[in-house]
Amino acid sequence: MTDINNLTGLEKPLTKLVETISEGLGVIGNDIFKFDAKKIKRIGKAESEVEKLKIVQRAEGDARALGIMERAGNRFALEQYNKQVNLENIAAKTKQILEGEMVSDTSVNKDWTARFLGVAQDVSREDIQDVLAKILAGEVIRPSTFSLRTLEMIKNISSDELKAFASYVEFSVDDFGVLTLDSPTRSYLSKYNLMFDEYVQLTDMGLFNPSTSMNISSKLKKDETAVINVAGTKLTITNNSDKENKFKLNMIKYTDVGAQLAGILTDLPMNEKRETYLEDVKNAIISQGFGVS
Repeated sequence: MTDINNLTGLEKPLTKLVETISEGLGVIGNDIFKFDAKKIKRIGKAESEVEKLKIVQRAEGDARALGIMERAGNRFALEQYNKQVNLENIAAKTKQILEGEMVSDTSVNKDWTARFLGVAQDVSREDIQDVLAKILAGEVIRPSTFSLRTLEMIKNISSDELKAFASYVEFSVDDFGVLTLDSPTRSYLSKYNLMFDEYVQLTDMGLFNPSTSMNISSKLKKDETAVINVAGTKLTITNNSDKENKFKLNMIKYTDVGAQLAGILTDLPMNEKRETYLEDVKNAIISQGFGVS
């Protein structure tokens, strides 16, 4: 077990972050917290290019004398440099997310950490790094929040696929899925500029359950209420009838992996399409004999 030193003065969430990833990053204690937003930018856009150029130039200059083994060594050095930059950028982003957060005393599983670092070191796209930072922060706060299957999916997702999935998350009901009400899936999705072909692709990736016959429902007694979060807005549903009543809304449901990813894609602005969707959901609930506020 790696000896973690020099943690004096660190807040608990940041201490736990160090304990979780220090072995993979090759840094100890407070050293990791030297990586701030400015350094991310500096490493990513300036220093990394300079160091890469030095490595390449050295490889080219020495190629004839050192032969193929030396060239391979220089290529390996360049690869390792890129991996280290990726890990340190994600660590810095995670640090910013964790500051001031409450964290569990339970340690992050070592197998999970090893898998995470294996995925993170090969990700240079900033949008995916942002997702990985949120995943690592969530796991430090509450271990076992994100599965190994989710890490494997993130390893393979493209920026376009992430953007497409985020467009669906805009219309989420909590982390359950997206309502289709009583309309066929294809026509309903197109109403909100959601592409059916993208839905099929995201389903093949394991983000949506392939069944389109699922629903969300709740049985309420007279004057009893239920609360659901639709498109980032809390709706309070009240049974206004004189007897017990049940509302049901059809939906395309996330898989566990999809729900975990949807749970961190929450900083999405309200727009006209989401407002229209929200009104459609309200009307669908009201048509079943319920009040909505």
